[in-house]
Amino acid sequence: MVIKCSKGCIGSNVFMWVFATLSPVFMVWNDWHDRLIPFIIAEAILQLCCIRAFYVYGKTIIMDECGCTVKFLFFKKRYSWDELKTKCIESYDQRLMGRNDPYKKGVVFSPRKNFHTPSLIAIQHYLLTCLNPFHFFVVLFAPPIQKFTTGTGVYEVDEKEFMEKMLQWGIVLTEC
Repeated sequence: MVIKCSKGCIGSNVFMWVFATLSPVFMVWNDWHDRLIPFIIAEAILQLCCIRAFYVYGKTIIMDECGCTVKFLFFKKRYSWDELKTKCIESYDQRLMGRNDPYKKGVVFSPRKNFHTPSLIAIQHYLLTCLNPFHFFVVLFAPPIQKFTTGTGVYEVDEKEFMEKMLQWGIVLTEC
């Protein structure tokens, strides 16, 4: 089972990065030299945010009966199911800052024991704060009904299919 972010999620980050890269050229072209320094500082922050988003959404998770492989660019980390000490199902319904988040449930995997994401912020925002791409990874269950299909799925799978695979492979998932 291969789990990735959608092309729409990656594409929107690439678009923002290109916009942030070309915006100083636009400023110089229009002779806005007096506003250039603050704009370049803001643009540098936007560049860092775009690179950070690619760092988070550019992972690929490959699961099989032996374990999981997390890949990012040319880095790869393989975990057996025994090495993953946390394999728990989280509910995101009651998150204070994630009420508009389309994802209501997901599974968190981590080599740390009793790892769980903070209950105050949305899961997608927490993904952006994690510095190590191999510290934990999340598989989110696709929303049952989507009013608007945006094409920005973040590591989403069908819940029924995923749970059948876990049962087939003998993986026990706990409730967090």
